[in-house]
Amino acid sequence: MLLRPTALAIADTNCDLIERALRAYGKLNLGMLRKDVEQAFKDDGGPQFREHSRYVYRECEYIKMELDFSTGANGIQNADATRDTITRKSKLFLDYPVKD
Repeated sequence: MLLRPTALAIADTNCDLIERALRAYGKLNLGMLRKDVEQAFKDDGGPQFREHSRYVYRECEYIKMELDFSTGANGIQNADATRDTITRKSKLFLDYPVKD
């Protein structure tokens, strides 16, 4: 006999995913580095700018956020983008993935 997951079990799984995304998001603070973001999130795709980027949660491309970065100090840009620092983060939101 084939058992199908109940709606409640599916809802619990979905809530677990959202909770993991919220935890990862909550660990990101202003002043942290781009490389810290990229542990749990990745670029959304499409046109991106180094100072303003859109990221998706690695486990679900529908969960997104937008971040602003400082790319250097005193007008000198970091050679390594992973060293850019977060200056603003949006709330998490849902949207379709951007495809290149």
